[in-house]
Amino acid sequence: MFRYETLHAGCNRISEAASWMKNFGLVYGAEKLIAIADPFKEIRYLLAGHTDRISCIEELTTEKTLIISGSSDKTVRVWEKNDENDAFDNIQTINLDATPESLTVNGDLIIAGCSNSKCVVFEWKGAGEMLKEVSRFETGELIPMDLKLIKFKDGIVLVVGGSNKRINVYGSDNVYIYFELKAVLTGHLDWVRCLSVRQTSESMATLISGSQDRYMRLWKISLWEEKDEATSDEFSETLLSNKPIRFKLNGVEYKIVFDALLMGHEDWIMNVQWHPSKEIILSSSADSSLIVWEPDTATGIWVPNGRMGEIASSHGSTTATGSAGGFWGGFWSPDGDAVACWGRTGGWRLWKKSGEDWEQLPSVSGHTKPVKGIAWDPQGQFFFTASLDQTTRLYARYEKDNTWREMARPQIHGYDLASVQCLPSRIGFISCADEKVTRVFEFPKTIARLLKRLCGAQLFEEKLPEAANVPLLGLSNKATTATETGTINADEVQTPLIEVIDSLQHPPFEEHLQRLLLFPEVEKVYGHGYEVYACDVSHKGDYMATSCKSQSPEHAMIRLYDTNVWKQQQMLSGHSLTVTTIKFSYDDKYLLTAGRDRLVCIHEYSEAESKFLPYVVIKAHSRIIWDAAWAPKEMGYVFATASRDKMVKFWQVLDDKKVKDVVCLQFADAVTALDIAPFFHDDHLLLAVGTESGKTYVWKCPKDDLTKWTPLRLPDAMSPKEPVNKIAWRPVYDKEGEYSLLLAGEDTSIRMLLVQLN
Repeated sequence: MFRYETLHAGCNRISEAASWMKNFGLVYGAEKLIAIADPFKEIRYLLAGHTDRISCIEELTTEKTLIISGSSDKTVRVWEKNDENDAFDNIQTINLDATPESLTVNGDLIIAGCSNSKCVVFEWKGAGEMLKEVSRFETGELIPMDLKLIKFKDGIVLVVGGSNKRINVYGSDNVYIYFELKAVLTGHLDWVRCLSVRQTSESMATLISGSQDRYMRLWKISLWEEKDEATSDEFSETLLSNKPIRFKLNGVEYKIVFDALLMGHEDWIMNVQWHPSKEIILSSSADSSLIVWEPDTATGIWVPNGRMGEIASSHGSTTATGSAGGFWGGFWSPDGDAVACWGRTGGWRLWKKSGEDWEQLPSVSGHTKPVKGIAWDPQGQFFFTASLDQTTRLYARYEKDNTWREMARPQIHGYDLASVQCLPSRIGFISCADEKVTRVFEFPKTIARLLKRLCGAQLFEEKLPEAANVPLLGLSNKATTATETGTINADEVQTPLIEVIDSLQHPPFEEHLQRLLLFPEVEKVYGHGYEVYACDVSHKGDYMATSCKSQSPEHAMIRLYDTNVWKQQQMLSGHSLTVTTIKFSYDDKYLLTAGRDRLVCIHEYSEAESKFLPYVVIKAHSRIIWDAAWAPKEMGYVFATASRDKMVKFWQVLDDKKVKDVVCLQFADAVTALDIAPFFHDDHLLLAVGTESGKTYVWKCPKDDLTKWTPLRLPDAMSPKEPVNKIAWRPVYDKEGEYSLLLAGEDTSIRMLLVQLN
């Protein structure tokens, strides 16, 4: 029996790639996955199916509630909740000629705006026939970045904004859905990124458009009246012209009038949205702010009534100068009493209305690129992850609601991170990146106290530094004193960094994670000539071994460092290509390494010479070896290797410099990750295996007979559809027969499985 204990994945940097739905909560694209989350707690589901990045998501409410998603794989998919197995099924896939950039849904009409400047119109024909294409039309040179449908009594209006300054208005009658251009709205000075419509009657609606020119414009759409003929032409050529634009809908005359210009953001407007029930607008911008706009009761002038986020001037750069910071989109909750937005780090920010003010709450977060490394704390109270998004993150279980949350972002780096390892002393970790250096980090006291307060994790904090920050022109996190300051809010005075962290009584917000929850770097370890690839620390904590990417025996050396002084002690040879995995045995007697040259090398520690000596080299597999793991010490010196040749092999180290091949397990795909549980279940050995296709297995066998294996496979609906990069058992368990298993995925996700074997 499997179930997910926790899921983490960050949101794509595309403003149409998320939606806050009435029935499912926050639904967003996490690279190729669709994440479905309760924004106040955690991600509930990850849906795999698309083969490229998700670009747009909408909710379709028919006899059932469905999710419609568009992706760069040039498909639109329809998803339905399957209550029987508590999963989502992909019930329809529609192939298009280009990437769907935006979707709009109104009743049973769905329109996809594609990157080849075409709009494709679909109609929902019921559960039997599903989505059927009814027509398509060109939008000229404009790539539709947002579209909105309005159903009037005389016909249907479609408003399209995108990659030029104009907004196109199309019309169709209600019977034959065939759109033709009716009007063009001018006034914006740059691309129109977002639109939102509030319909007030069968013949009236208000449109708001947001643009890269930093302004929003309000437009009133209503029936044409005789008195409109007399409107002055005085402003007709200026940006503030309010001359009515006439168009016919099924023979009935309508007009669009420019009504108001909203100014307040300092960078591109990424998203605008009307409140679900009131005349209030929410706008989000690349200047890292969300603004709530309301019309003044006396004058009717639109004024900002709430501002959340950060002050843009503190960032220095704008999208015009190449910054990709800020917020990529923002939403009202379906009931309108909360707002959420996300930024380039993929993490969500959340505010809930409390009285007149907005109170910020913690929300979901995760990596935005493939996760390459995971490492458990030896006592299983927290774990570290390392990713190609250049961050290392720390997750721990928040005691109050029993969910795993991101509690710190210890390292925000300039290089892709390849692996991470927790120090046995539990005072820090080491990480390897695409640079020639291995970096060593220590817990600051502030984060040790935070973990104790929120997660009940006891850490030895006597000698630790207070906190850390990155100097303005530096790359390394430096330990700081108690007087350094760090703001976390636009309207907040400078507060000492330590006070800010010590005052937290909840999981940190995204802005804390981005700036305040770093670990101080205590050491840089040099020696390798190429990008450092793999690392491990001995169980006693006195040695660290690292390897780098290599095409020659000269660079395929394992470097061994003394962790007391962080100086190189030894270089171990034996390999001729990149060493992909390094593992110390439980008593640190043997050092096991395996790599691209298909060899397994074992070095033995000699007490007499106080160093590691070559023990044996075996040609273990016919393809690259991706991973290896030692069995619990009660088994003697038994280890397993995983390879691209689709096999997992078990080996036993014998006394006279020999290694015995014990058993071989065959899989359907290349095996990319494996781990052996450090404990026994019912006198059985537990093996976890992850493959290149994402299939995940748990095998068990009696500890005294390694030939009797029984496999359990993770159901397809739960398994990642991309390679499992690393897999690791939690070293402790709360209940006999229930064990936690951590997966790091190429699909950017971190998944923790609860494996129930009772």
